[in-house]
Amino acid sequence: MGFLLGVEIDNSRVVWIWDSEHSSTRPIKLTTVSENQNKAEIKFYLKKDGSRYYLMSESITDLPAMHAGEPSINIKPRVSDKTFHYDILLNGKRVRSGSHGLRKYLRSKAPFITAAVSAAVIILILLAVFLFIPMLRSSGKTQPAANTPSAANTPTARETPPVNIITSGSAESPEVEESPPETVFIESEITDRHAVYFKPDSAELTADAISGLRDFIGKLPGEGDFEEAEFELEIRGHCAKYGTEEGRAELSRDRALNVYSFLKSDWNIEADSFVSGAGAAEPVSLRRDEQHLNRRVDINIKGNLKLKE
Repeated sequence: MGFLLGVEIDNSRVVWIWDSEHSSTRPIKLTTVSENQNKAEIKFYLKKDGSRYYLMSESITDLPAMHAGEPSINIKPRVSDKTFHYDILLNGKRVRSGSHGLRKYLRSKAPFITAAVSAAVIILILLAVFLFIPMLRSSGKTQPAANTPSAANTPTARETPPVNIITSGSAESPEVEESPPETVFIESEITDRHAVYFKPDSAELTADAISGLRDFIGKLPGEGDFEEAEFELEIRGHCAKYGTEEGRAELSRDRALNVYSFLKSDWNIEADSFVSGAGAAEPVSLRRDEQHLNRRVDINIKGNLKLKE
């Protein structure tokens, strides 16, 4: 079953820009709706099996002062490995790039149905076994015939030997097989965040950045710590407000991708990931002597885990 990716326009309807069945894109041009509008918010949606899901939004700030309808905002989408990638262009120049994982929306329901059916079959088999064994044991006992004289009236009558031969000298009740203990699961939720800092005009991870990332990974649950889990990982790159807007978008995006690659190789846990670069649109500080705080990547992780008690 295919899916569609779309963008909301006019705050009311969604225009679909990607069709997975044909791997085709539909060009779309967005613009402003008011005079001198300096901010635009773009909302992305996914449609599958008749249901529509909100994915994420991107805010484009510092729009040039122009008449309504003049700024040209274009979106270039693509999908690979169940991940939605996009570039946002303002008047022909790329100002934002990002990606968003689609695995949890595209996950097939068939494995869950198969698991449920298998569990039901196992339960029925166990019930049948527990009911059949006592019946089998009781049917094996010899019952006296209706016309057979009693031992009191017939001294030479042979007694029917008991079914169970007991060597301890005392009667024992037949053993009943106990049911296996039920596995109890505990639902747990985690949230955590971490910031990685960079040198000016560089997307390379420093030794301090790598050390901090390894400490952060060490606090996260590992593959053997849970039975089932779903994680959402948001990695957003930033930079100081120097250079061109296009250059800042590219640098912040490269920083985020490098952090994502490190986490993917060292943590090795499947997660729905959202990787993007915000340029200099979301500064921590505007002070000239604190611009190092803006050369960063923010990591936010949320997870729902199922643990054995």
